[in-house]
Amino acid sequence: MLLFALGLAAPTPARAAPPRILYASDWLGHMEVFAAPSTGKAPPAQLTSGTEPDCVDRLIACGFADPLPSPDGRWILYRGLGRLPSLWLAAANGSTARQLLPPGDLIHATGGLAGDPAWSRDSKLVAYSTGHDVHAVGIATGSDQIVAHGIAGDVGWARDGRSLFVLSGDLYRVRGGKLTKLLEKAGCDLSLSPDTNWAATSCPGRGQVTLARLTGSRRETRLVGAGIKTAWSPDGRRLAFHGPAGISVYDLRTRRTRVLSRDSDLSTFRDTYATDLGIAWAPDGRSIAYVQGAIGFERRYIRSGDLRVVTLAGRVRTLVSADKAYGGRIVGVSWTRPPTGTRYRPAQPAPAARLSPESVLADGPIDRLAGDGAHVAFSACQHVFTWTPTTGEVTGLAGQCFDQDRYSVYDVAVAGDRVAYTDQTGCNFIRQQVLVRPLASTSPGSVVAVGHGSCAGPFNPAVGSLVGSGSLLFFSNWQEQADFGVSPAKIWTTEQSVSRVEPGGCPCPVIASSPGPLIPADVDGGRVVVYGDNATLLLDKDGRSLLSVPIAPRAAQLSENNLVLATPGQLLDYDAGTGALLHTWALPNVETGRDCAFHCGPTPSCWYYCAAYRLVLEDAARGLVAYIFDGQLHVLRLVDGKDMVVAQARVARFIDSGLVYVDGSRISFVPFTALPLPRFG
Repeated sequence: MLLFALGLAAPTPARAAPPRILYASDWLGHMEVFAAPSTGKAPPAQLTSGTEPDCVDRLIACGFADPLPSPDGRWILYRGLGRLPSLWLAAANGSTARQLLPPGDLIHATGGLAGDPAWSRDSKLVAYSTGHDVHAVGIATGSDQIVAHGIAGDVGWARDGRSLFVLSGDLYRVRGGKLTKLLEKAGCDLSLSPDTNWAATSCPGRGQVTLARLTGSRRETRLVGAGIKTAWSPDGRRLAFHGPAGISVYDLRTRRTRVLSRDSDLSTFRDTYATDLGIAWAPDGRSIAYVQGAIGFERRYIRSGDLRVVTLAGRVRTLVSADKAYGGRIVGVSWTRPPTGTRYRPAQPAPAARLSPESVLADGPIDRLAGDGAHVAFSACQHVFTWTPTTGEVTGLAGQCFDQDRYSVYDVAVAGDRVAYTDQTGCNFIRQQVLVRPLASTSPGSVVAVGHGSCAGPFNPAVGSLVGSGSLLFFSNWQEQADFGVSPAKIWTTEQSVSRVEPGGCPCPVIASSPGPLIPADVDGGRVVVYGDNATLLLDKDGRSLLSVPIAPRAAQLSENNLVLATPGQLLDYDAGTGALLHTWALPNVETGRDCAFHCGPTPSCWYYCAAYRLVLEDAARGLVAYIFDGQLHVLRLVDGKDMVVAQARVARFIDSGLVYVDGSRISFVPFTALPLPRFG
């Protein structure tokens, strides 16, 4: 077996460069892995770039995280972020990256990484688990072998390289294909001492760190204290853990615990169902790196802070600030000594602070975006913010980050001096509401409409589909039916109406209705465009028909005299006054639509944890159209069909002065004059 054939030799030390601290950050928008000099006297290097397909931002932006260096410093493992994450292997500087394990299938709940992987002592093997199997991979050969069936979780190698320990609720030893249970109900997170004589375990909810002896004839367990994550010192004499008291160290010989730092920002966390964001010992065993804060059980909320280093004497310094370059949301930390001569690539240029004239870094992924006039509204971490790029004014960037399982903001709109947004709460019973507030206000706003339904079931009514511009603001409500006899369940709209929100609030007059779908898509010049299963309509503010086009698009936008409709494979440009077809431009012939709505069940492409359509029509302005295809933001010029990629992005909108787009946690602004396709004079 591979488990016996390799991994037995002691590591061969290589000449090592000064130590670096590996961590992941969303400073560039998406999560990337960086390598910072442990002195903090030079900027970090960047080891990864980009994101994986079909990832959806949640509490943490898409990308890569949790770097784990090999014992000899020549390699690193890291995860691709997602509900069922992938596993990657790269050289110490991030080059020659290859995927060891693809992301899992969320729809069928199969595959993906389960628990923490582990390096063998000689850096020749990697163990990991997925689904209900444990694997061992040879780094040189790429050979992947299943060494245990029916278990999955954190893994760790025995010192002799012939056995694996697997924490799958119970603690098991895997040796020669044989599975032996060592401890029952041992925990959720596993950390083995360097000599593998001891296992440290912890588990969200229990909030206790436990030590269990793995060798000798007598089983011994010790209750160390309250904590959520552990890390052993290189000599195995001490165990560091992150808990409500802060960063603490337990001495295995004296059985005494000392608190080194009380700034870990966990004491006020809302419950003990939390996991650590990163804790690791320096190679010399004299200091510990850690990330302030924690992430909630099942990733329902998060609080993150600086990447700091504390010595055994209790002296604390900030290595990477959350509010300065290459900080932001930081997750995963480890120390490494790369081989001498390792050359790193510089990090991608980025702003030095969260707020700059060209961009804003939010406290977590940005999922909704709207723009009108000079202003932008966006939602991040279930809060709604406004930004005026020309002045740099932002309404707040603080607040605890909640996930979308029980509360979510699922739509936003800007109309002159008003901001509207929709949110929903609950699961078995979901309450939705449309709220409107003044642009400069930080209050929740006034409720103008409500809806209700259940997770994966129909809503009666549902509310949402906000659109606005200038003095006009509209929303929609609709009735649904479901067929649960098919898989996935089919949910469809039986009737839908569009209502106008008056400046003074509601009652809100209904301007249009339909026995089937009638989706408000855009507002411009005192007109609103809506579409359904049979036609696209251009209406005035009171619902009077100005134009009817017998096309049922997947998405629509309106700008001055251009009515732009998107269908799979085509972009149609109509004269908004006469209805004449002005231009037809080819698009990729893929699933096409608009930004996803709130549903957690009606259409697979719009589940809150699934990716959007491959091609999404985003906006139109000044003869330009913005659309996103496979995560790349395109700008197309209507007059001649010229099309160029602007940036990696998830959502985009035009405002009076340019284009605003979102990539992960960062929102960026590009003036019209800087776009690759300026409007013809």
